[in-house]
Amino acid sequence: MIKQHENTSDCNRASLDSCNQNIPEELLQFYLIGCPYAKSDESASSAAQDLNLADYGWEKNALAKLMRWIQNKFISDDGEIRLGYFASDAVNETIKALGLIDSSPCLSHPRGALQIRNRVTISENGKCTVKLGETYATCFFRHIRNSIAHGSFYINDMGHILLIDSSSKPNTSADKKKYSAAIVSDLSFLSALKQIVEAGADAYEEPENNSEYVKTDAYRINLQKDVALSISEEDQ
Repeated sequence: MIKQHENTSDCNRASLDSCNQNIPEELLQFYLIGCPYAKSDESASSAAQDLNLADYGWEKNALAKLMRWIQNKFISDDGEIRLGYFASDAVNETIKALGLIDSSPCLSHPRGALQIRNRVTISENGKCTVKLGETYATCFFRHIRNSIAHGSFYINDMGHILLIDSSSKPNTSADKKKYSAAIVSDLSFLSALKQIVEAGADAYEEPENNSEYVKTDAYRINLQKDVALSISEEDQ
């Protein structure tokens, strides 16, 4: 679970009504039209023009390095990772704790929660198994693409951006929406990520001064294979 966001005096809060959607054309081309995905998710890519990260050398260990670079941009001043992936059907409670359903959220502290595609199977003996249906890289880029495609993003005057993805119909009220992702970052992050991807894995050198914590795959979900299924009195 990601630590709850506490608004402080250094938070740059913005009314979403005062934000704009002036996203640079090159970012639209990369995240919306390009929609990067990992090679292992090729069969699930949405269109022929999608950008295969492997074409730029981003696969296997190199792809893990790219994900650590992304993760490093979501670490708070006290060393907490503020970007989480969840094998759930929604992330409503987490983004609420992060203050991202607020009408005037803090946009100056990067953080986010993303629902990663998964499949749950239950055997006859009651063993519950969860398997991820996409890589973390594809998940991250997919939610950015969806938020832009649906016009569900907000940019303030300082270039901070809130990206929201939801599986609910457009006219669904905020209190009934089923959110699949919410990310706070800035346009400079999106530009830097685009440049790193397009430069290729061979051109990237992972910083030696990264803490050991950041060098781990801490963004990965620790899936619980065996789940004790509770039965309510109503089901008996």
